[in-house]
Amino acid sequence: MLKFVVWIARKISEAADQEYYSPDAIRRELTDISMKVESGEISDEEYQKKETELLDRLSESANSEEAE
Repeated sequence: MLKFVVWIARKISEAADQEYYSPDAIRRELTDISMKVESGEISDEEYQKKETELLDRLSESANSEEAE
């Protein structure tokens, strides 16, 4: 039973990582924050911080794909 729980936890972690580093998901988030800054929902500073984080993730994703 414990092995099954560990297996499930690993599968969930793998799925979360795939979504986190998915170029499509990152692009959607970039679009989302662009709309939020334009509507005044977030500040320019918040936008810059989040954009940097997302672009770093996109770069990590691309580097990961090249290594495979």
